[in-house]
Amino acid sequence: MSDTVFDLNDIEHEPSDAQLSSLMQAVAQEARNKAETARNVLQQNVQSAIQQAVRQARETH
Repeated sequence: MSDTVFDLNDIEHEPSDAQLSSLMQAVAQEARNKAETARNVLQQNVQSAIQQAVRQARETH
């Protein structure tokens, strides 16, 4: 079985500890990437809402 290719659905050949570790690292990195993207989108939305509130406040004064 290759160190980088494995089938988690294969009931006859279990992945090695190294393969599972590699998979867990890849999943963790993907989760970090998605969290960073979500955080950036949230920051942009908050900044946009703040700017809109400031514009509205200026228009009413």
